[in-house]
Amino acid sequence: MSELKRCFRDRPPEALDLEQWQTTVDLISQIYGTACGAIVQFSGDEFIALSTSSNDDNFLGPGDAWAWEIKSFCRRVVESRNLLYVNNAAGEEEWSDAPPVCSGPVRSYLGFPIFWPDGEVFGTICSIDTKSTEYEESFVDLMGQLRDLVSGELQHLWDIEKLQQVAITDSLTGLYNVRGVKSLGQQRINDQQRFGLELGLIYFDVDNLKRLNDNFGHHKGDDCLVALAEALQSSFRKTDIIARIGGDEFLVIALCQAGSEGELKRSCEDVGNRFRARFSNQYADIKLAVSFGLHCFSAGEAGDLDAMITKVDQLMYQDKKKIKPD
Repeated sequence: MSELKRCFRDRPPEALDLEQWQTTVDLISQIYGTACGAIVQFSGDEFIALSTSSNDDNFLGPGDAWAWEIKSFCRRVVESRNLLYVNNAAGEEEWSDAPPVCSGPVRSYLGFPIFWPDGEVFGTICSIDTKSTEYEESFVDLMGQLRDLVSGELQHLWDIEKLQQVAITDSLTGLYNVRGVKSLGQQRINDQQRFGLELGLIYFDVDNLKRLNDNFGHHKGDDCLVALAEALQSSFRKTDIIARIGGDEFLVIALCQAGSEGELKRSCEDVGNRFRARFSNQYADIKLAVSFGLHCFSAGEAGDLDAMITKVDQLMYQDKKKIKPD
């Protein structure tokens, strides 16, 4: 799941123009003469009304939610990935027992799916009424056009996120870069203070990479860096910040419970084992290996990210002086 989708799952991002969406749902209510115009988000296990029309007789408010398990019109739209128009729900056997109908005021529903740019369903845009309706085809088409306006806003946000990801991502490995560490690292420090956790920092460096570059070319060195990035991603959690911060220097930032240093050390050793296994039959004379420096910072120690990185960098150099296994 992208960071943008995670943000929407918790709350709409600040870049989103909810006032424009409010104008859209109010327009639905006015044009269709309906009790409720709404843009509804699908979050995986529930539906949440993000924007609802401001007319006095609207029965659905912003923030109202209902579970996926409940039989609903929005669920059918998401499942089918297609429009749904039910003009007289109470008179249709398929819908007469749906909770919004038999226990609620809904009698008519017209909705379209809204998609993320990658094709995943974001939610629905809909006109919901407390009376039966007879919409002409042009009204159905208009709802599709309004859906396209909302989709355009999501595309805009998607493009912004992609630009931001380019700015904080290392082009070779796909990991975060120094800019990403500066941005996200401070967030982890704030989270540590908030939840009373420790913050584990690990500094990694490839041993003898220069010899590999000199003897076999920089493209082989790049293969080595990509292999280390893959080992880091396999050995650490998806929630950990994993970054390439220099030529052959990598950093991991992990929120952890007190006393977790041993567990993190095992993950570091796993990285080294994976890396050596990758090159066990290559470059035997060069003795490629990984050195690391690890420290878990308590809430009292954490604060200056640069100073924390310097500390684990120094610990890494101490490890580099040790004799590594073949």
